[in-house]
Amino acid sequence: VSRDKAKADYSYEDLENVEFGPNPVDEILHLYFKEPYIDYIIECYNTLGTLQFKYENIISVDFSGIKKGTYFLILKDKFSHKISVKKVIKI
Repeated sequence: VSRDKAKADYSYEDLENVEFGPNPVDEILHLYFKEPYIDYIIECYNTLGTLQFKYENIISVDFSGIKKGTYFLILKDKFSHKISVKKVIKI
């Protein structure tokens, strides 16, 4: 899939029905949904843009094996084709 194609498939929207916590995180980051999500992807990137992990349909992420620093979580709703980006600090 080309980069331009991937950009066209999803549109940015701050999804208000999902929250992440705790932030900053030491070990486990939880995803809290106000409405159920049927199908979504979560990706984590460091500040250099390197993918750290990618999961589908999870409610918690284990950060214990990841170095301290700043990361960006991207939640992609596969139904609405919207994405939300959240900054997470690993301590």
